[in-house]
Amino acid sequence: MMINHYGLIKAAKILRVLHLIREDSAKATDILEFLEVLSLNRNTLIAGETYNNNKNRRTLLRRTQHLPREEELHELRTYIISRMQAMLEDKYLKWTATEFVE
Repeated sequence: MMINHYGLIKAAKILRVLHLIREDSAKATDILEFLEVLSLNRNTLIAGETYNNNKNRRTLLRRTQHLPREEELHELRTYIISRMQAMLEDKYLKWTATEFVE
């Protein structure tokens, strides 16, 4: 499992708070120093991860096989329009949060 930069920072901060609660200031200081080094060397330490994330965003998310089929989109559109018409034509429908969200 690969952890990203922000996950690493969050985990370190949680550990730091845990050590501060346990009154272990030496370990809390070590974690603070780690966070400082990480922020100063972010580009050199995590450059490969940043490159891979950007590459995956550009390639994986744009694949046409991940798009819904035209028939499904047409069916969804038809359902939405008919449901909206039914809800708007019903004069006695009490609009609650559920109906409004729908």
